[in-house]
Amino acid sequence: MTSSKTERGVSWEVRANGRHFHQSCRRKSFLCFRWGRYADNVVRSYKYTPLTFLPLNLYEQFQRAANLFFLLIVVLQCVPIIATIPWYSTMLPLMLVLLVRGFKDLTTDVGRRRSDAQINQRPCDILTPEGFKTVKWKDVHVGDILRIHKDKVIPADLLLLCSTEPHSLCYVETADIDGETNLKFRQALSVTHAELNGDSAKPNLGSFDGIVWCEEPNGNLHSFKGELHWKGERHLLDTDHLLLRGTVLRNTDTAYGLAIYTGSDSKILQNCGHLKLKKTQVEILLNKTVLVSLLFMVLTALLLAVGAGLFEYRVSPQYEVVSALQRDSSPAYLGFLSFWGYIILLSPSMPMSLYITFEVIHMVHCFLISRDVEMYWEDNDSPAQARTTTLNEELGQVGHLLSDKTGTLTQNRLLFRQCFIAGHIYGDTAGEFKPLDLSWNRFSCGGMKFSDQRLVDKLRERSSPECQEFFTALALCHTVMSEWRDGLPHYQAASPDEEALVCAARELGWVFLSRTRETLTISEMGLTRNYQLLAILDFTSKRRRMSVLVRDPGGQLKLYCKGADMVVLERLKGDCPLQESTERALELFAQGCLRTLCVAVRSVPETLWTEWSRALSQAGTATGNQDTALEDIYDQMEKDLTLLGVTAIEDRLQEGVPETIATLRRAGVKVWVLTGDKTETAVNVGYACKLMDPDTILIEGEELRQLLESPSPDVRLMSKQTEVWTTDRRAEKSKAAIVISGPELPMYESWFISLYTTMYTSLPIQCLGFFEQDVSAKSCLCWPEIYSIGQKKQLFNPFVLVVTLLYSLYTSMILFFIPMGILQYSALDFQTLAVTVETSVVLTTTVEVILHTKFWTKWNIAAVIFSLVVFFLSTLALHSARLFTASPKDYFFLGASPNAFSTPEVWLTIFVTTCIAVLPSITIRALGVVLTNPNKQKVHSSKNESVELQRFRRGTFQRRSSYAMSQGKGFGKLITSGVGIHSAAPPKDGRVTSDGLKKESPQGSHREMNGDVSC
Repeated sequence: MTSSKTERGVSWEVRANGRHFHQSCRRKSFLCFRWGRYADNVVRSYKYTPLTFLPLNLYEQFQRAANLFFLLIVVLQCVPIIATIPWYSTMLPLMLVLLVRGFKDLTTDVGRRRSDAQINQRPCDILTPEGFKTVKWKDVHVGDILRIHKDKVIPADLLLLCSTEPHSLCYVETADIDGETNLKFRQALSVTHAELNGDSAKPNLGSFDGIVWCEEPNGNLHSFKGELHWKGERHLLDTDHLLLRGTVLRNTDTAYGLAIYTGSDSKILQNCGHLKLKKTQVEILLNKTVLVSLLFMVLTALLLAVGAGLFEYRVSPQYEVVSALQRDSSPAYLGFLSFWGYIILLSPSMPMSLYITFEVIHMVHCFLISRDVEMYWEDNDSPAQARTTTLNEELGQVGHLLSDKTGTLTQNRLLFRQCFIAGHIYGDTAGEFKPLDLSWNRFSCGGMKFSDQRLVDKLRERSSPECQEFFTALALCHTVMSEWRDGLPHYQAASPDEEALVCAARELGWVFLSRTRETLTISEMGLTRNYQLLAILDFTSKRRRMSVLVRDPGGQLKLYCKGADMVVLERLKGDCPLQESTERALELFAQGCLRTLCVAVRSVPETLWTEWSRALSQAGTATGNQDTALEDIYDQMEKDLTLLGVTAIEDRLQEGVPETIATLRRAGVKVWVLTGDKTETAVNVGYACKLMDPDTILIEGEELRQLLESPSPDVRLMSKQTEVWTTDRRAEKSKAAIVISGPELPMYESWFISLYTTMYTSLPIQCLGFFEQDVSAKSCLCWPEIYSIGQKKQLFNPFVLVVTLLYSLYTSMILFFIPMGILQYSALDFQTLAVTVETSVVLTTTVEVILHTKFWTKWNIAAVIFSLVVFFLSTLALHSARLFTASPKDYFFLGASPNAFSTPEVWLTIFVTTCIAVLPSITIRALGVVLTNPNKQKVHSSKNESVELQRFRRGTFQRRSSYAMSQGKGFGKLITSGVGIHSAAPPKDGRVTSDGLKKESPQGSHREMNGDVSC
């Protein structure tokens, strides 16, 4: 039995009301060990626990080669025979790196824990022997029966057992899973609906002992395979029976479900892959640079070690004092020891502080982004969020931007703006919007952005049969479900297009009231009419249209059809008098970036209906390709249509979209927009949002392919680059000066090596990274072309890096040889020389930071002053007699700094050395000022000019058809099966009275078409 289930792919067993069975197989874990089958419903997106944080975080941090290298150096420094500098000179910076990164990881993980706690603490109702009890999400287990109320989030993947809706139907919103706000329907098995629903639902659910066999947990959101075994029968299950975790129950008072997958086994969490470590281009280049530096350091140490071995082999034997120091060791052995000693001595040249600076700057940038008022959206109280702390600098190097259209560029709030009926265009979008007076319509819900009183007058006076038939089609040809609240119908549709059209018809007097399996009830200007629903020819992306076949109250059969213009127009009768004017109207609507649908009707003879319905029944029971057979049957009915008109719906661009895209294009960013619209619609939307210019040449895919594969000699593909003037092109240089005077003593005292990158120079560089602005925010909007500097990596690239390293080499040589050359003939000792070089190094680095800083804040000034004060105070303290007395081995520079700082010769040397070290940087800046054209305006001093959006106009017409229906397969099959139809309907009083109505005078714009469209 079990093997057969495994062969069918249903090996996951769930027993209803079988908590004891599932708890015996509950999944448990300890450290990295896991056992058991069924997961609990606790969300654990965090990585660390109090027990695993230290070892796991250290393991992750030592995955970085740089950290591992410095750990090796610390170990080597603990070996006395090769230690050239104390161990703490490397250990302290390494500890600081580990602490900063560990603190950031811990902060991020605490945020994950808080988010998890909010989810795990949500309430839900589960069935217990005492009845339904409110518990927390984390207490839900596989096999529990849950009660879900309207507008509540579903806590686990549930098998829908029954609901309070007819036929146990329910609607769910999947916005948190796929971003779609359109409702999807789910339906319980008929057997569970019949047996478990009703007044005795609680005892029935309590005694439910069905067993579900289904597929193992997986991340496929769109498929589910299972079986329900109950009362000796087997019932097949699919996705229509499954309520996914994270979806929201809508339009259904209560639904009952059996927990199939919980926690990490649920489909949405199965889609959450492991976090991947992302690296920026800057970090990648720096890692390569560090690797090159490491190889260079190893090669240098190797050459010095070989030199030391040769010295011991050839020179030392000639001198008795030197040979006595060998202690009977071979030259090869001494060279081997020298190699590791040089490795330790050269290790400070590795930029460990760079990683500290990176981590701190990333954290502060994320904080500043979240506090940026300019990026705060007041409408829904949403600040900007930096969801990762490692990719901030990539924001200045973006080359391509990919965006969806609906809901991203547009508001996804569709508005009925215009229509074309019987040669007339109704609706004014050019002038000032004048709201219609719809007080006469008791069903009006307001919010309609349609302005043309002339159409309202024609409908109320019933003077235009074409207009009446047009809105009758809109009120009937759809799969919308109605829900009555506060005495008014509210609609739920498979697409926002359908909802917009049905709402427009409601506002203008043609109100869709309710539907059953066999009827549609609408109110036509207060008169309630029942239409017999014979068939729904449902919408698919391939058909691009939908139709309904109804029998009107007079007994006449009619087919109402709506769809893409290219599809509907080719199915019209051959003698359509408005063909040319219709195409002209479609052109006008397309130019206004309106989404269009053509509406048509056909009178169906009884004999044709009889034959066609028989063929439809046969196709519905076919065992072959049923969809293809149905499409062929539908095509037979959807022909010889009579055009009723065209609808034009607006999906408004979000505020600032055209200006933003225009600015991005000027900045050199390639903007790609993904849309399911036809080419003509996409082109016109591209013009409206300034994605394309009026003179843009459009080349379709096949044409472009032909040009690229076999280009004509008369055609050249050219690219044009705009000249960009900038006033501040510079690269931020990070310098370090490491001077080595010999194989047996470092140049500096041990504490200076440790504190140089952590205390003396780090804060000014970090403040430069925090707050520096080469141009102001307003100037960036005026001259977005300067963004290309980051795209082209002009500020940081291998060439700039090589120049910076060469400059650092020059600085290192100056910092050593200038003080050495000046002080070698004086009476000052080696320690005074070391203090002189130390002070020159700190001052040179500080001056370089000052030269690079163009945007000064109080924090920059404080950081510079603080760093210099800390350097001088700590240097005096470290050279004090008290520390020397406590540990002569570690604090052997007794009185060196007071002696040096009291000597004028030392200060003169420091001044000369610092000036010569920064001379190239000052010279380059001076030449830049001298050679710069004085007529060029500085970007910082410019004033920001407001960007105005001009209404889109084009002198030539584009190809028509702005059809774009954001809809999947509709509810047609569900409706015609009689499932999920609300039993409650508005009272049928024959006629809706409209007492006190006053006849309004015609107003608004008037557009008529007699062969051509006049505007």
